[in-house]
Amino acid sequence: MAVITLRRPQKLNAINSHMWVTLVKMVHEVSKRPGVRVLVLRGEGPHFSAGSDLKELSDSDLVRVEEIFHQAEECAAAIEESPLPTIACIRGYALGTGLLMALACDMRIAEHNATLGMPIARLGITLSEAFVRRLVLLTGPSKMKDLVYTGRLVDAEEAFRLGLVDRLVPPDKSVLHETLNIARTIRRQSEASVRAAKRWGGSGSRRAPAAYTHVDPRDFPEGVAAFLERRSPRFYDPS
Repeated sequence: MAVITLRRPQKLNAINSHMWVTLVKMVHEVSKRPGVRVLVLRGEGPHFSAGSDLKELSDSDLVRVEEIFHQAEECAAAIEESPLPTIACIRGYALGTGLLMALACDMRIAEHNATLGMPIARLGITLSEAFVRRLVLLTGPSKMKDLVYTGRLVDAEEAFRLGLVDRLVPPDKSVLHETLNIARTIRRQSEASVRAAKRWGGSGSRRAPAAYTHVDPRDFPEGVAAFLERRSPRFYDPS
């Protein structure tokens, strides 16, 4: 598996322009790397990401600000379009474009005291159509409007009820440990089956994962044989 870590803990992992560009390159690179079957996205320290670097945005003219938000959407698109299953490991804050990154992932695993939200209306920041679609798919139109209209932050329990989070990790367990366990479980499944589920299962923004080569001829016979022999399958592992 591959783990990409947002490393700017002194700024709550606020993402600047350089980070957006680097993240896109990293997602593209690991998505093509032989042997990588799952991609995990996390933040260093106690937070996933508090969103965009507002200091950078305030120091930029409007043309540059638009470019930076375009970079953010390109990063979300790279995650959605990756053929790999993707998991966001959420600690602390996942706000604004930080939440955008998490929503672009296939799954979101959050610790018990995580905080999610979209407090952008107070800043005059608008949402792209793709971003809105991601929120609507998970929460429904009414709840999406509640989150955006009010800018309120929600705790992990409410985020789970709204559909923003897929699994909650209790206080006595590590969210990273649990996320990596899920990634290992996914890795043990048929790569062909997992990638087909991702490709045809769709995403919130309706983007499609990148083209890939099916590996059913290797995995299907082994999966059936293992089931009939009552053993764990030994799927093809290119690594």
